[in-house]
Amino acid sequence: MRKTLDGVEVHLYTAGMPNQRARDKKRLNLWLNRELYRKVELYAKLHDMTMTEVVMRHIKDITADIELTADDYKQIYEEMQRYGK
Repeated sequence: MRKTLDGVEVHLYTAGMPNQRARDKKRLNLWLNRELYRKVELYAKLHDMTMTEVVMRHIKDITADIELTADDYKQIYEEMQRYGK
């Protein structure tokens, strides 16, 4: 299922077993101080978004002008084949 959020497309789907992530996804962990975490949490609540949606929106904004090369797509494909099973 696809959902558009202020022009940012968010894909909502699973592949395989119900709680298994899609093969094209990769985890990003980060640590925030509690003040910044709370601000993001309040922003998400104010805009009826999840915290993941808030972070994804901003990541997409700052990377909008970056173009991936054929080698980048090849690397992504190879990672999906290696770790996606």
